[in-house]
Amino acid sequence: MNGLRNKLKENKGYVILEAAILTPVFLFAVVLLVYILQVLHFQEIIHFEACRNLAELSWESQLGAAGFSERMYESKTCHDTHQKIRKEIDIDADLKVDDDVYLVDIRYPVRLDLPFGLLNEIRISDRLASRKWNGADLAGNEIPFSSMETNDEEYVYVFPNYGERYHHGNCFYLTRDADHYFICVPAGEASSSGRYTPCAVCY
Repeated sequence: MNGLRNKLKENKGYVILEAAILTPVFLFAVVLLVYILQVLHFQEIIHFEACRNLAELSWESQLGAAGFSERMYESKTCHDTHQKIRKEIDIDADLKVDDDVYLVDIRYPVRLDLPFGLLNEIRISDRLASRKWNGADLAGNEIPFSSMETNDEEYVYVFPNYGERYHHGNCFYLTRDADHYFICVPAGEASSSGRYTPCAVCY
């Protein structure tokens, strides 16, 4: 009987020792998994918004209205991303034009703040590529080349979050307010909306 008691006491000691070792490891693994999921979540949102803006830019290129959007691609991507994740992340989206192809290098840090100073942040890099014209409109509908060749509709820029004017791509106000979110729309749609009137500077 005494031998059995001693054996149970020894096993109890082993269980306590194993728990003391494995519990911190398990908790650290759970915390690390939470941070990894957070990083993947941010990466998915940033990648999605960058691709969406690149698709819109590709669509605008066939209309001859992509010049200003090309210069403001980074600010649009940052604006849309921050609206989604509700958190300021320093995003560097470097857009290059190579013949008829858009190339985008996206770099951004994600803060982790792990305990004990293990890792404060990680830097993520993505690369995107798109043709200037992707063969579809913003709704994903195919547009034949025949209508591309005959499409002479004028396209303008508006600030949907504020303002009541629509502008040409070289307008002074677009340059001055370049940090604000803007979109490119058909001039007929802007003028018939009842909200927008021509800019007094560029019209």
